[in-house]
Amino acid sequence: MSNLYGNEALAYMAGAVITKVNGMEQGSEYVEFLTDKGTLVLVHNQDCCEEVSVEDVVGDPSSLIGARVLEFREDTKVDDGETYGIGIWTFYNLVTDKEDCTIRWYGNSNGYYSVNVDAYFYLNATAAEYFRLMSSWP
Repeated sequence: MSNLYGNEALAYMAGAVITKVNGMEQGSEYVEFLTDKGTLVLVHNQDCCEEVSVEDVVGDPSSLIGARVLEFREDTKVDDGETYGIGIWTFYNLVTDKEDCTIRWYGNSNGYYSVNVDAYFYLNATAAEYFRLMSSWP
C-alpha cells in the first residue's frame, strides 16, 4: 500500500492508536498525528497571497495520546463575511474512544490562490522527514 491523500487518508485513521500529536495550537501551519499505522499530516502548502492556519482547537490534544480513532472527517464552510477574496473554514472532527476533538482552520486569499487544507497519510516515513526534504516547514 502506498501513501494516502485526502478523504482516503482520513478514513485510514479509523482504528489507529495515536502515539504523539504535534501542531495542535492556534497559529500552527500543520498538525501531525503519529499512530501505530503511520503518520497523518494536515497542512496547507503556502503560496503567494493566502494565509491558512489553525484558528483553534476544541478538546485537549494531550488526552488523545493512547486513544483509538473511531472517526476522522473534514467539513468546510465558506466565510460569507470575508470582504477580500475568499475565506474558508475547515473543520477536522476527530472522534476517539477517549475524547472528541475538533481542529478549526481558517484560510483566506485574494481569490486566485487555494486555501484548502490537505491531509496526507504516510505509511513508512515520518511526515517530518518528508516535509523537511521538501523544505515546506521546519
